Amino acid sequence: MRINKAVIGACAASGALVLALAGCGSGGSSSGSKSSDDSSSAKQEQTAKKADPKKEASVKVTIDGAQMATDYEGNPCVVVNYTFTNVSNKEAQSFTSSTYTEVYQNGVQCDTAVTDAADDNSLLTNAQAGHSVQVQEAYSVKDTSDIEVKVYAVENMFDGKKPLAEQKISLS
Repeated sequence: MRINKAVIGACAASGALVLALAGCGSGGSSSGSKSSDDSSSAKQEQTAKKADPKKEASVKVTIDGAQMATDYEGNPCVVVNYTFTNVSNKEAQSFTSSTYTEVYQNGVQCDTAVTDAADDNSLLTNAQAGHSVQVQEAYSVKDTSDIEVKVYAVENMFDGKKPLAEQKISLS
């Protein structure tokens, strides 16, 4: 008899759980046609937000030039100078949290470098809405041939947007 009471108790608890989770469902309305209309318009609005080509990035970046340097191992590197501006109504943002960069030399992406010639802390300096900061980042290079620098907004990383800034820089 004990087993039967345990089984009945487990079934009752499972049933209560199913009913509780059913209450957390899609939450339809009393009018069936109104519910499908509401969900249809909500889906259209969500699709419109994703496909909005006019959405501007919340930051702006200019590439202000570059200078050759050596990294901590004595290898050549280039320090690229940027101006990072927070043009959003959001809280403060930093270059590192809001952008990603691609630097290429001879068609090969350059790694970041560590050098005393760059102010690495500037990458993490926050700029409040409407303000700008000067930023430097170092990249390893093989020689003094030209580099191509592209800066993208993180928020547009996967939607095929064009870069916030791009520039070909001569190192010779």
